[in-house]
Amino acid sequence: MKAIFIVAILLLTFCSLFADIVHVESEMVFPKKSEIVYDGNVKAFIEEENLTLFSASLVVLKEKNAWQRIKAFSPVIVSTEAIEATAATLLYNLKASAGNLLGEVLAVLKGQDATLTTLNMSFDLKEGRYFSNTPSEIFRKDFRVKGNVFEYLKESSTVIMDGGVRAVKTGKRRVNLSAKRAVMDLGRDFVNAEGSVTLILENATVSAERLGYDLENTGSMKGNVEGVIVREGSVTRFKSDVFEFDLDSETYSGTSDEYIEMWRGNTYIRAESFVFRRKEGLITLNGDVYIYDKKRKIKLWASRVVIYMDEDRMKAWKARTEIEVEK
Repeated sequence: MKAIFIVAILLLTFCSLFADIVHVESEMVFPKKSEIVYDGNVKAFIEEENLTLFSASLVVLKEKNAWQRIKAFSPVIVSTEAIEATAATLLYNLKASAGNLLGEVLAVLKGQDATLTTLNMSFDLKEGRYFSNTPSEIFRKDFRVKGNVFEYLKESSTVIMDGGVRAVKTGKRRVNLSAKRAVMDLGRDFVNAEGSVTLILENATVSAERLGYDLENTGSMKGNVEGVIVREGSVTRFKSDVFEFDLDSETYSGTSDEYIEMWRGNTYIRAESFVFRRKEGLITLNGDVYIYDKKRKIKLWASRVVIYMDEDRMKAWKARTEIEVEK
């Protein structure tokens, strides 16, 4: 009982050194001139930052006659207004309200239904910013995204991934995405990606400079769009200014300021827009359609054409043809 009483007195004494900013509880306390060591079931609470931490041991360090730094050691659990994270070590600067979590970090983004894994993470509580320059991965519902650099901004509920970004959406409609950079708006369930973007959908692979993707299954790609549609061994390549997709209705479409272009084997196609209906295996071409079958030496102009991919046939409206006859 006497030992417990002495520890309690020490705890109260050393908490007062932080002017009621930092409260610490532990099984043992070892005070020194320039540091205070806490050992065994440590719990600390920093009032101004609303930060709570649990650890096996903790050291408070004095610098320039002020208690400025905290070191906490494995296992460490840190809870702020934005995250709850586990790590091997915490280094925290009381004056800057900033810290580093070292080792393998597992963090839950509070109120965002999202989990983060990374190696080492820094945070600045004044700015509401959490970031890592090590490979990171975030899970949100059925969407998973990896990147070489991670940043989470609490105020805007935004996650930024940079460098070698890879993302997968599982579930009924699987989507694979790669890009140089991706920005997730957690409040809107929306992803913007840029830089060598490649999107893999059912029956289609598309590349572009930019992507906007609503995780509810719709999106668009812009800038030097190029894609391939594969259906029952039939391959259709295309170029357009814009590519849009709706995974619920299983339709993909392309438009351009002038013309979209397509290539199907020996056939060249040009039109103002196209729509691919995956369920039916149909490609609909709209507006000033031109088709040239190099093998059959047939040219076709029409206002609208439907290509039946599974049957290798087409239907045209307001059409005229030109046939090259060899003599």
